[in-house]
Amino acid sequence: MDIPAVALTAGMTVEQTTALDLGYASPFSPVWDPVLVAARTATAAVRAAGS
Repeated sequence: MDIPAVALTAGMTVEQTTALDLGYASPFSPVWDPVLVAARTATAAVRAAGS
């Protein structure tokens, strides 16, 4: 939950969230963080709705 908390505190947009450089520890997390996957999906949906 630290990623959404940082994004909300910093007032980041979903698109800005996709650019976060997050730490990775293979024994503890997947290669693609689920929050970033969701942010990329949301960004694509927003762009598709705007066109």
